[in-house]
Amino acid sequence: MSMKIVVIGPGQMGGGGNMALTLKRAGFEVTGIDPSEQARQRLSDQGLNVASDAALPSAEVYLLSLPTSDHVRTVIESSPGLLEHAARGSVVMDTSTGDPMVSRELAQKVTDAGLEWLDAPVSAVRRAPLPAG
Repeated sequence: MSMKIVVIGPGQMGGGGNMALTLKRAGFEVTGIDPSEQARQRLSDQGLNVASDAALPSAEVYLLSLPTSDHVRTVIESSPGLLEHAARGSVVMDTSTGDPMVSRELAQKVTDAGLEWLDAPVSAVRRAPLPAG
């Protein structure tokens, strides 16, 4: 049985051939959650299981790939509400690059709720070509 991973925010970093689809190709059972119907359709067309942000599937890992700390807070506290809906012992892996103070605060809330927290920020770096010579 493969590990179930829910990628919340499968946009630039989470989808499009990146994290969510790479995890799926590696054999994990991956579901992408995005509030945008267009984004869900694009990911579904690429073979990824998708759900709306109103439906939180059960998983061992919830991988967050969101644009800001405010978005991370919303997903943890409000919608889809990981604090309330994720099974105790699940891992919340935040790959968002956000405010470190907010990350520490949310990490405490997550662990107090019986979940595990992994802070793993990712950034997209575009490198200019090296000068010739």
